[in-house]
Amino acid sequence: ALTYDGMYIRLYVNGTKVSEKSLPYQRIKLTREPLYFGRFYCGFIDEIAIYDKALSQQELLNHIQHPGIFERLLI
Repeated sequence: ALTYDGMYIRLYVNGTKVSEKSLPYQRIKLTREPLYFGRFYCGFIDEIAIYDKALSQQELLNHIQHPGIFERLLI
């Protein structure tokens, strides 16, 4: 998983943070162009989810441990 909270971009593998980089106040630009995932990637992508906030490590773990019911766990 990759998250960005407006200050840090973080990479998680199986719910464990493996990398973090400071990128303060970078904007994610909106576009009407197509959004591609794995465009030149050879392999399998298990799941793609886009949220309007950066998920915490605990939220990511909930998402991994309870696939399909993650949205209800946030309420």
